[in-house]
Amino acid sequence: MLLELMRDYRDVLPVIDVPTLVCAGADETWRSVASVEYAAELVPDADFVLFAESGHCPTVEEPERFNRVLREFVASL
Repeated sequence: MLLELMRDYRDVLPVIDVPTLVCAGADETWRSVASVEYAAELVPDADFVLFAESGHCPTVEEPERFNRVLREFVASL
C-alpha cells in the first residue's frame, strides 16, 4: 500500500484527456499545495482551485464553496 502511494504519476498526468478539476486546501499537510498545483499543471486544461479555509478535506471544511465550484465546473462541460 505504501509503495502505491509513492508512485510517480508525472508521466501519466499529461495524457489525461478529460476535463479535470483539481482542488487543494491551503492548510494541506498530507501533500504540499505546491505539489498539488504542479500536478494540476501537468494535466492539459485542468482547473486548479485553492480552498483558503481548508486542509486536506475541502469537501467537509468548505462544503458550500466546494459544491459551488463543482457545480460551476460541471456546468462548464
